[in-house]
Amino acid sequence: MRHIVLDVDVKGEHSVKKYYGDCALGVFVKPPLLEVLAQRLTARNTDSASSISSRLYKASFELSFADQFDAVVVNEHLADAIAQAEALVDGFLGGPRPLAAASTPDLQGASAAEADKTAG
Repeated sequence: MRHIVLDVDVKGEHSVKKYYGDCALGVFVKPPLLEVLAQRLTARNTDSASSISSRLYKASFELSFADQFDAVVVNEHLADAIAQAEALVDGFLGGPRPLAAASTPDLQGASAAEADKTAG
């Protein structure tokens, strides 16, 4: 059986859950605090001040929907957040899978998920 990982905003998650119901796992990844997200975005030095402001506004809005997801992962430390997300997915799928069964071909070089969007 194949599985898909989607990186969507809160509206997208609502649509996915509406269509797939309990066959989909919604995981909300959030920063420990909006101030931490602001520091991370500023430290990257890749976005303009107005872009960072827009992302923080969107993140603030989306944080109000976290309780509507199946699970919430706080991205305080990346390695811990990844481990928690992997455990959630493994539990949802029925436990850890052997590496050969878990690997899938790269679909035109697209990544399955990004480590960080507005959720920090």
